[in-house]
Amino acid sequence: MTPGEWMPAIEGELVPCENGYHGARDAQVLEWLGPELHEMEYRGEVIDADDKVVGREARLLRRITTWNERTARLFAVWCA
Repeated sequence: MTPGEWMPAIEGELVPCENGYHGARDAQVLEWLGPELHEMEYRGEVIDADDKVVGREARLLRRITTWNERTARLFAVWCA
């Protein structure tokens, strides 16, 4: 898979949970697990919040295909 197009640059101040493209670093991913995982990259201004990263420009690089409903359920069982 080739990387996606750069998304339009966010205008204004980057503010966690309000303005910017939000993602997570490796250590933060467990807090944000959902039905799909994607690797992404930023360019330009990026700020680190407590549990997320917020950037002015971002694009998706690839979908993590090994994360699916089955692996999510197995992970939940392992955590329990």
